[in-house]
Amino acid sequence: MKQRLYFKIYLAVLASIVIFALATALLWRTLDDREERSGGRFDTIGQLIQNALPPADASIAEQQRVLTQLTHNTPLSVSLLNAQGQTVARVGEQRDFGPKFEVPLSGGRTALIQPPPRGKHGNQPSMAWAFITGLLILLGAVALTALPLTRRLTRRLELLNAGVEQWGQGDLSARVPVQGNDEVAKLAGSFNRAAAKIEELVRTNKMMLANASHELRTPLTRIRMSVEMLKTDQHDVRQAKRKTEIEQDISELDEMIEGILLSSRLDAYDQDTTQMPMETVDLLALVAEECAHYQDVVVSGQSTTIQGNPKLLRRLVRNAVENAFKYGLPPVEVRVATTGVQAGARAEIHFTDHGQGVKLDNPNDLFEPFVRAHRSQNGAGLGLSLVKKIAERHGGGARIVSPKNTAMHLVVWL
Repeated sequence: MKQRLYFKIYLAVLASIVIFALATALLWRTLDDREERSGGRFDTIGQLIQNALPPADASIAEQQRVLTQLTHNTPLSVSLLNAQGQTVARVGEQRDFGPKFEVPLSGGRTALIQPPPRGKHGNQPSMAWAFITGLLILLGAVALTALPLTRRLTRRLELLNAGVEQWGQGDLSARVPVQGNDEVAKLAGSFNRAAAKIEELVRTNKMMLANASHELRTPLTRIRMSVEMLKTDQHDVRQAKRKTEIEQDISELDEMIEGILLSSRLDAYDQDTTQMPMETVDLLALVAEECAHYQDVVVSGQSTTIQGNPKLLRRLVRNAVENAFKYGLPPVEVRVATTGVQAGARAEIHFTDHGQGVKLDNPNDLFEPFVRAHRSQNGAGLGLSLVKKIAERHGGGARIVSPKNTAMHLVVWL
């Protein structure tokens, strides 16, 4: 069972009170026993008896009367012995157990003083029980007041932790409430300032990247038109080859810029899902229509209807199929399926080629931007990254389920 921080603090406070109470009781008992063993206070009582008693040759009745009057309303048991050790006067109940203290008096007499038993003082409770009762009351008061105080402190830590987790999951606009003026409040304020600065940096970076990508489209278009207008001598093989290479480079660069722009747009959809237009889509029909542009693609499955963005879904299918042709071997099999029932149902698209598979230890690394299985391969490394992003914007995801060095099997769920 996972213990909460506030419960640990609460138990620590209660344990501190208990330890303090035990240490105080032990110290009190030790000091009381030392004083009792030393008999210091009984020497004082004996001196009082000495001052009040008549001389040793006074009558026994007189000595008894004075001793009784002197110890009236006290719990002490006192026996007055003469020089021969005989009892001449006595007050209180004499007991054979418990400590006894002898105090020498004048005329060879001795006062034998016996304190009352522990825990008894007439009808009054002992000091020990009173002390224990007071500690229990104190412990109960602390138990009632410490819980809400510690809960209030750790509640702010829980809110801070929830805000950090929300921010870590990609919601850069997440902030935590700042309450109080202690270290927790300062930590929350520091987090909010850092989160705001990082959010601004990321927003600026995305804007710069989108603007740069957009601006690059214009010179690329001009370069493409200039290359098309070049007059190439059919007999000049080197010039024709150079023109072909330039056209390939332009196409790859144009594909990369288009992928970056789409990725930026998908990031914007992630921040505000209302920006992405949605409609009812027959997924099997959309997949079949998009795959009709390619040869050696086999489409199968069952008809299923979802809420999605048709343009983005077409781009998802196109990227997955082109990736299969580029890095695998035909035929490419595309299958639409539905898994789960009722509220847990979801649509899946399976893409399978017949190539040699992925050479990476973790094939799902291919979903990272600009990651390719081999450096020598053409392409920007954005195709599968966009597939996963589009699926995530539809509440799904993507993964490669085939092991290393086997035909790639890509699963996308929506």
